[in-house]
Amino acid sequence: MEAEERWFWVWLSIYLVPLGTAPFIIWEWKYPVWGTICGIVGLGGLLMLVRDRLATTASKLPIRISLKILTVITLSMLVGQLIGYEIAGRRANVQMSSAQWWLYGLTLLFIVVVASAALSKKKPSKLVIHWANYRAVEGGGEEFQVGDCLRQLISGDSLVFDIENHNFVIGDKNFVPRDPLWGKEKRLEVNYSYGGDPPVTTSRREHGRLLLPEDSKIKWLAGEVDRLKAAQPRPGQYPIPQLRWKVVTTVSELQGFLGEHGDEPHIASILSGRTAKEYDQDLAQIVVPWRAKVASAYRLRFNDSLPKLRDEMAARAQVTDAILNDLIHKATTEASPDVTIFKDIIQRLWELGLKLNA
Repeated sequence: MEAEERWFWVWLSIYLVPLGTAPFIIWEWKYPVWGTICGIVGLGGLLMLVRDRLATTASKLPIRISLKILTVITLSMLVGQLIGYEIAGRRANVQMSSAQWWLYGLTLLFIVVVASAALSKKKPSKLVIHWANYRAVEGGGEEFQVGDCLRQLISGDSLVFDIENHNFVIGDKNFVPRDPLWGKEKRLEVNYSYGGDPPVTTSRREHGRLLLPEDSKIKWLAGEVDRLKAAQPRPGQYPIPQLRWKVVTTVSELQGFLGEHGDEPHIASILSGRTAKEYDQDLAQIVVPWRAKVASAYRLRFNDSLPKLRDEMAARAQVTDAILNDLIHKATTEASPDVTIFKDIIQRLWELGLKLNA
């Protein structure tokens, strides 16, 4: 029941009970002050009904008589009849009969019960969970149906649930009595609808948090970011300098580059009994094209970045090296340099990088 409905029954009770009691207090019990106070309180309840509740209801139902208005009028007439009957009966018979006591008491009880029921009645949630299951992310193991568990955890029109194996418990019932697949990450999948919209399916990982409806997804993402940040290793007391890290990264890229092309093709030497002509022919047809291919690929990838890194080392850390300059020059100018040049560049960069503190 919505707040507007609850307040209707509250004001109705305030109107009927004090106003119905006021005449007895004034005329029968001879307490005019208290009777007047009860009457004012009852009229105040009537004023609130007319101002905030009845006018709104009547405007929504222009053709039919509002049930709320009909309830107020009926109960008002009943209380008025009881008041008149009671006063007349007391003056005629000096004391009230048992029937009069019962009639008046039941009327008051009816009003109290209706008001209490109206206040305690829970309105249906806009959030509806159609089904939900909990199992391992990679499949296998057991799958537990946990829809009933989540439905009972809905609060108002939303659900907040921390996804842990031991949290699927309502009273004495454990909806996940054991780990679906020991040692593997689990996930919770939920199919739900909100406010009459079409059903949607969402999934959350174990140790995360489920928030429904997913208008709250931004909050969940923020929570996940914070959780991941907290799980990251803290930086060391002596972090790697930026320029040194750039050199290390370049060395790693050069090693990966050589790994992509593999080892230089092997040809039998003259010592194995071959003639010099045969050796030179294999060298020209097999090895030299392979070296040219590697050199061309090197220039396409590193012809700009490597000289810039060398210049940055000189400008920022005053580290220069003639051997490195010569190696870079040969790698960029020779048509088919020996592969050892690239390996020497890697070795020299690594040694120089250890000297950098910028």
